[in-house]
Amino acid sequence: MKKILIVEDEQSLLKLLSITFKTDGYEVIQAINADEVYKGLEQNPDIILLDILLPGENGIVILEKIKKNSKTKHIPVIMLTNFNEPERFAKAKKKGAIDYLVKSSNDPTTVLHKVKKYLGDS
Repeated sequence: MKKILIVEDEQSLLKLLSITFKTDGYEVIQAINADEVYKGLEQNPDIILLDILLPGENGIVILEKIKKNSKTKHIPVIMLTNFNEPERFAKAKKKGAIDYLVKSSNDPTTVLHKVKKYLGDS
């Protein structure tokens, strides 16, 4: 069973995404802040959905730390955000994100299909 680490501080969206992935057979690790992300990484997720706006450290800082760590740098990271700004997308890509999804343009099923594509499960 593939594991996904979903990092989202908006409880309703976190729950919706978690249900979508669990229903499709994924093991879901949830995180609402940086501390929980680092704990979640210990479970070796296959992919990470990472919100940018989080309490404390933001998603870009977390992304940098994930990509600098030899144990986690291989894990694909998809940024999930409300910001539809090309410069943010470019920054996230430069830091190592494989994709950048705007929440308002992507429902949970679309997010699931993108993750499956990156994991080769589609």
